[in-house]
Amino acid sequence: MKCAQRDKTTSLRASLKTGSLLCGILISAFPSNTLAGDPIQTSAQNAVILLEKSGEIWRSKTKCASCHHQTLPMIANSLSQQSGLYINETLQRGQFDFLTQNLRANRGSVWGRLKDWAINPDPAYMYSFLLWGLTEASHPDFLDRQIAEEIAEYIGSLQESDGSWNSHLDRPPLEGNSFTATAVALRVFNKMGILPERSAKAVRWLVAQSPTTNEERVFQLLGLFWSLETPPDSPIPDPVEAEKIRNQIRIQAKSLAEQQKTDGGWSQISKLESDAYASGQALFALASTSAHHEYKTGNPIYADGLNYLQKTNYEDGSWRVISRSTPIQKRFHTGFPHGANQYISTAGTAWAVMAIAKIRSLEANH
Repeated sequence: MKCAQRDKTTSLRASLKTGSLLCGILISAFPSNTLAGDPIQTSAQNAVILLEKSGEIWRSKTKCASCHHQTLPMIANSLSQQSGLYINETLQRGQFDFLTQNLRANRGSVWGRLKDWAINPDPAYMYSFLLWGLTEASHPDFLDRQIAEEIAEYIGSLQESDGSWNSHLDRPPLEGNSFTATAVALRVFNKMGILPERSAKAVRWLVAQSPTTNEERVFQLLGLFWSLETPPDSPIPDPVEAEKIRNQIRIQAKSLAEQQKTDGGWSQISKLESDAYASGQALFALASTSAHHEYKTGNPIYADGLNYLQKTNYEDGSWRVISRSTPIQKRFHTGFPHGANQYISTAGTAWAVMAIAKIRSLEANH
């Protein structure tokens, strides 16, 4: 693995100066305390620039809205901005517009045909994920509320009798499990303040499950945490039920933390080596839920995890993740490195950025 061997801040500034990756941001715009002395923040800034450019290329080549090139990078950018990094707001707005246009195209007469697998083979997962990107990182003026509510109602109609949402495509790690689709649908509903009965059923399902993969552990933990986060005008959660959920969060956080390997990272499944996808997910989930368990940001688990990410980061800002799913569409180059592994590497890089941004934001507020 050819990771960075020279100062990444120099590389970042050179990229900005030439305008090869990001336009409209001057070198002098970076405050010295944002990147100086914090190599992992510099890695995250390089990654943000790469994700933005790759997303722009993706949008120029296809009408397909993706989880790896739209949803996760949008959330990563939003969190990065909150942690003191700079994003290209024009490109971020381009992502919002692209998703909105994609969803708008499925309204009206087309909307009733979405249950046809020829139209969308994994609607509960896909539309939950796209709405997650719009609601999580959205400026209020960006979100078309009417479209969002129509899609949310449609997602709700796909809920299973046990409270879960299924993912029908076997494309690990993103698709192929019910934990991700269920947790993300719950997050969208709670964020929008709608469909509380469906959210309650989803919580009961999540509490009863025993996850076996990193993806499942992460989204079970996040889903339980998200169930406690409701809009200000929503009914106050029952205190007894809320305490049961917090207890489950403590249990699941401990289980996830114990999966950390000696190199500081996490793996997608036990037989694989650590990678940025699983490590970024785990760190993000633990940091996001840290108010409810023992793993606060000062815990060595975070320093070890960030050290793993720093060691495995490439000079161009990317993290390489090996694909383990069978392609269902023809690949095309998006300006992201790592060849046949570029799509999952894009997702892994976004998760790494999300983890770094969340941890640094929490540290700054304590």
